[in-house]
Amino acid sequence: MPGSGTHTPSYTPTTNTVRDNVTHLVWQRGTSAATMTYPNAQNYCATLGTLDTLSGWRLPSRIELMSLLEIQANTPYIDT
Repeated sequence: MPGSGTHTPSYTPTTNTVRDNVTHLVWQRGTSAATMTYPNAQNYCATLGTLDTLSGWRLPSRIELMSLLEIQANTPYIDT
């Protein structure tokens, strides 16, 4: 809905990453990071190196994580 604070999703996927064309965030694809502790996830990001010519990986902020949620759904979910 216009003016509701939401945006039309627009993504550019590659083999290893997906770029959110609205927020300009780049996310790694296909990991099971949800099962990691916070320190393990930080270490994982530090050891990623380069993916699709991008480096400097880090954990997202709380607001960046919120940008993944599909709020229009009855229950918020993440579009895989």
